[in-house]
Amino acid sequence: MAYISYLFLTFYRFPVYIGKKNKKRFALKLKRAILRELQCFIIINTLIMKKIEFIKAIAAEAGLSQDAVSKMLSCGIDIITKELQSGGEVNITGFGAFKISKRAARNGVNPRTKEAIKIPAMNSPVFRAGKTLKEAVR
Repeated sequence: MAYISYLFLTFYRFPVYIGKKNKKRFALKLKRAILRELQCFIIINTLIMKKIEFIKAIAAEAGLSQDAVSKMLSCGIDIITKELQSGGEVNITGFGAFKISKRAARNGVNPRTKEAIKIPAMNSPVFRAGKTLKEAVR
């Protein structure tokens, strides 16, 4: 509620009321702004599982401590990172594959100065979902 009251105060300070038309217009703008902010807040908090939530879910499902699961997850991420750095691939059957995509050098434009610049070639990590994961999500 504090978030909504702060949003209301930031909008409430500026408008000047001259008759009913401006009151209605302000109320409509305020309602739209509050709904937009609440939708963003709800979407972010419900659709994105953070690392700690992921660790808690695995610990509850497997019956392990959160500390043990956290160490296992960190080790898994480190192993995948090292393998990708060495140019390899990591395939997890049923889940997906981590690979490296090579991006070629290309010409670009600096948006601030409109000057032509050369963007160097680079490697980029890519995840491709496996068949089992794709079917489970559909």
